[in-house]
Amino acid sequence: MLGTPTSRVERSSEKFEKAIPLHNALKELYAMLTKALENNPSPEVRRNLWHLAREALRHWIMKEYSMEKVQKFIGKIYNGFEYWFTFMALRCFMWVD
Repeated sequence: MLGTPTSRVERSSEKFEKAIPLHNALKELYAMLTKALENNPSPEVRRNLWHLAREALRHWIMKEYSMEKVQKFIGKIYNGFEYWFTFMALRCFMWVD
């Protein structure tokens, strides 16, 4: 028996609740990095931010997730990990007038 529609919604809601910390962490990481870039930090500061961001992201992608959609999303992040945060270095290599 599949259960009542209400119980299925409750189970689905519980599953999505487990993805909320990941969602919040990604939002906070993005906000922190974009805020830090507003001041046009030095290449060394950018490099440090880049390392910190990669460590934070690595922390989240190494966790176990039970939802298939979240697992697929994590797989995409993992597969493209080397390309994440490239925007941190863009200005380091631009010519300055």
